[in-house]
Amino acid sequence: MLRHVAILVTMRGTYPPCDAIEWQLRTTQPTDEMACCQIFHDINPSSKGDPDIDRLLAALGYIPFAMTLMANLGKRGRSTVKELLDTWKISGTDMLSVTSSPEKSMNRSISLSVDSEFIKQDPNALLLLAILLLLPAGTMKQNLHWWATAVKIIPSAIATLSDAGLLVENKQENSASPVLFIIPIIQSFMQQQDRITEEIRKQVHSSCCDYVLVHASRFDHPTFPKNSQALAAEDTNIHSILFSSLPLQHTIPSDKTMEALIAFSWHRCDTKPNIDIVNHGVTAAKATGVVRYSE
Repeated sequence: MLRHVAILVTMRGTYPPCDAIEWQLRTTQPTDEMACCQIFHDINPSSKGDPDIDRLLAALGYIPFAMTLMANLGKRGRSTVKELLDTWKISGTDMLSVTSSPEKSMNRSISLSVDSEFIKQDPNALLLLAILLLLPAGTMKQNLHWWATAVKIIPSAIATLSDAGLLVENKQENSASPVLFIIPIIQSFMQQQDRITEEIRKQVHSSCCDYVLVHASRFDHPTFPKNSQALAAEDTNIHSILFSSLPLQHTIPSDKTMEALIAFSWHRCDTKPNIDIVNHGVTAAKATGVVRYSE
């Protein structure tokens, strides 16, 4: 007897739930930091004034569902924000998925996108997703070809991940190339589930070395300003791949890795000196047993 029924669906992706309905699309802005704080405090009033709230919300990627689950968890467990943040670093999305109700499970919610047929039918998208998960700072679209060397059709992969709400594009001031990255909560889920193969890790590591070596130059070389800018743009990713993820006590770095470590260490000495980077490079050089590296 109803002439019309309206169904309002909010979603990160742009791929409609079904084709049987003629959907009208409206774009709304994501929740900002202030709104996220308000949501969290309304659910868990004891979190007001907590100095760690900003770091926790950033770790959750300002996703309303994740914040709601986390705020309720903190309220029920009488946990401080720091306790929640410390547990998040260890357990990730698993801590928001310990429930008998699938509608309140963060892992289930993420899996509906990551493991959907829409994603599975595009192998390029699956590969690009895994690669971007290893780049904590994301990467500029113009640099994507450096990292995604194994992705055959990059535009198609970007479109698929964007439609599924897994990929975010942030525009930069004074740049026509946006930064592409996977939202933090998806990163946590995929890493916690160990979804990245060793082959992909090795490929990204090799690509990182290539990028550093191509843009390596000292401060007195004419190409230094341009090369230095290129390395600075990927500084966080390079540091994560070459330094943070290299267990020196179990692995002897290859010649290519050592050359990249040395080149990047010189770059940081010329721009932003850091004793930890130098010490790591020295430790890696000694692990190889090659005299010319340690000298």
